[in-house]
Amino acid sequence: MSSCRPCGARRLSLPAGVVAGPLILSAIAHATGLIGGQVPPSLVSGAQWPVGTALGLRFAGMQRARLGQCLGGAVVALGISVAAVGAIIRCRAALHRHPVPALVLSYIPGGMVEMGLITLSIGANPVFVTAHHVFRILIAVMITPQIFLRHAARRGARPGVAK
Repeated sequence: MSSCRPCGARRLSLPAGVVAGPLILSAIAHATGLIGGQVPPSLVSGAQWPVGTALGLRFAGMQRARLGQCLGGAVVALGISVAAVGAIIRCRAALHRHPVPALVLSYIPGGMVEMGLITLSIGANPVFVTAHHVFRILIAVMITPQIFLRHAARRGARPGVAK
């Protein structure tokens, strides 16, 4: 067991607290002008290698049939996500003048770390993108399950139990 004390973001049960906490603090520090600067492109590129490798290693040893099932589900989820993100971006682009690549990265499903790295690599505003990701994750993790539980309770079903 680690002797490290959990950070405040973990204590608040924020999704991806180890990443979200420092990102939120950095966003506040940048937004208030306490700190400034850019991450060197070579550092961003270097950080993408271990992140990509770690993601790829999750599939090591997976049976081909299972990999095919996962790929099929991923393609369906991607289609739904692209349609939803496209609709949101159309609305946002019409109302606000933000660069389309930043809007895409703000709403597209994906890990905050990965989207943050891509944001830095294209020169978009990481605070803007990260704030939208935190909001999206909070909705997905905290609000959506509550809606599901209320819907299941109205139907008389017990969540997690197949009928």
